[in-house]
Amino acid sequence: GIEKRINEMEDTYDAQLGRFFEEGHELSGGQWQKLAMARTFFRESDFVILDEPTSALDPLSEISLIRKLFDHTQDQGVLFITHRMGAARLADRIIVMKDGAFIEEGNHDE
Repeated sequence: GIEKRINEMEDTYDAQLGRFFEEGHELSGGQWQKLAMARTFFRESDFVILDEPTSALDPLSEISLIRKLFDHTQDQGVLFITHRMGAARLADRIIVMKDGAFIEEGNHDE
């Protein structure tokens, strides 16, 4: 979902990102999150931990990205921390915490 923005930049995939660079292109919060999520698709690991990876996205973009995440991580474990119901309902197992303790566990229907 970040390809459109990348292709708008003169150097496309070779562009420098971030306002700290003289020629850097700044991305929105959601675009940075999409880029970070895309990087997880290319990492070879057994387990992925994500803390609020879609908090800057609109609800439709969030659900689309979470579905892509789960499609691309079939052979990996994923710990996905979120406060958003739309993303949580896509999980196989939900653990609810309060004051540092597990208080509930199950799938969305449960």
